Amino acid sequence: MPPLRFKNPANGYIVQIDSPELWSFLFGPLYFAAKGVWKVLAICFIAAVLTLGISIIVQIFVLPIFSREIFEKHFLMLGWTDVTDEPAGRVSTKPAAQAPPQRQAPVKSLFSTKQTGIGVGEDGIPTYKL
Repeated sequence: MPPLRFKNPANGYIVQIDSPELWSFLFGPLYFAAKGVWKVLAICFIAAVLTLGISIIVQIFVLPIFSREIFEKHFLMLGWTDVTDEPAGRVSTKPAAQAPPQRQAPVKSLFSTKQTGIGVGEDGIPTYKL
């Protein structure tokens, strides 16, 4: 099966999920937590506590079956778009946004009375204005 790919419309970030059935079988709810689907880990933990661990056996065989649907629902509910059918190496034709020019702070002299309140008196001794 092809990997799942979802794109964040806000920043263009694409997350790719390769063979979720295998990884969810090997790592169970920890795999979902690693991919950002914390609800699955919480539900599985609560079920394991309530059933004294018996539900872990069910989780090993049920999570891989529904892993694709769980990921699809999670990312689509967050507003991401499914780009599984688009080629992986596709380059965007949209020009990259340029950063605004950086302004440099004006350099203040240590002995300038106009900018800092610290100055040099007529006799060469530093003066401080508060």
